[in-house]
Amino acid sequence: MPILNRIKFDGTHNNEPWLIYKWEKEDIILGSQLIVGPGQEAIFVKNGQAQDVFLPGTYTLSSGNLPFLGKLIKFPFGSQTPFAAEVYFINKTENRNMTWGTSTPFIIEDPKYNIFLSLRAFGSYVISINDSRVFLNKLIGSLNLDSGFNHITVNKCFSGIVNMHIKEIVARFVNQKKISFLDITGYYTEIANELFQIIEEDFSDYGIRLLDFYIESISPLKEEIAKLQKYKEELALGDAFYTKRRSFDVLEKMADSQIGDYAGIGMGLGAGMMVGSVTNQAMEQIASNIRIQANDTGNNKHCIHCGRELPIDALFCSYCGTKQNTQEKMYCMNCGNELVPNAQFCSKCGCKVNK
Repeated sequence: MPILNRIKFDGTHNNEPWLIYKWEKEDIILGSQLIVGPGQEAIFVKNGQAQDVFLPGTYTLSSGNLPFLGKLIKFPFGSQTPFAAEVYFINKTENRNMTWGTSTPFIIEDPKYNIFLSLRAFGSYVISINDSRVFLNKLIGSLNLDSGFNHITVNKCFSGIVNMHIKEIVARFVNQKKISFLDITGYYTEIANELFQIIEEDFSDYGIRLLDFYIESISPLKEEIAKLQKYKEELALGDAFYTKRRSFDVLEKMADSQIGDYAGIGMGLGAGMMVGSVTNQAMEQIASNIRIQANDTGNNKHCIHCGRELPIDALFCSYCGTKQNTQEKMYCMNCGNELVPNAQFCSKCGCKVNK
């Protein structure tokens, strides 16, 4: 059985940033030298519980600086009998590269422009291990740790908590402040501070100190940003223009519809959509369009010059004054096809027209 005379971790693990490193051997004897580097702590673990903590420095292990040994194991004086224990090195330095982000978009209504947006948020935070014993007992004890791991594990453990609270806080914040997401960047610090106060305790429960929390972006999808920007420009022209523009959007969609489509949309507008967003003038315009469509039964004709609609018996255009063609209809004597005015031949059978 190998006997270790020096227990040390040089601060690198797989050439990656590290958070915890587990010493690979568990056979230790009194008199071995323990070296704890700057920014580290070493913890002895026995029977699944963190025991004695060692700060940076060099130690010669004895029952004097390992009190738990006296409670669990009886050694003869001067004995070098190996005892089984696990040694963990904890990185106590600040880590400023912790990142967070919403895994999926969350839906919130913009309180200023009354449209629903799919939001994503991301940022970063800074942590350090505050209580190594609590951290090891409560968090690491539940994980399968062969040798060590980095801060990504902490990210994974706390991502759900961060995501849940960021969604709640953003929704509450914009509803209380009544601000658009086009203007939310000016409130990142305020939102981040509120979130910090909430999740700080969650981290502390696991021996982790949350030092700072940052929001880098809260934004809708690109196409939704363009839509918001358009609404903002319209609103800058005045509430009346903005309201009319919203109603014009509805009318534009109705332009190619049949009478039945107009009626359906009109009822929908009257039932709920209007609620202060479409003016009475806009509703009258819709009704007028419906009446025009309903009255256009084919008993009208169009001016041969300007194309305006005229009564079927009109002799002159009431818009441009052009005399309308009042000739009686002529038909081909051979096939009965209706002939256009002044036709010389039938367009259907080719026979010469006898006038």
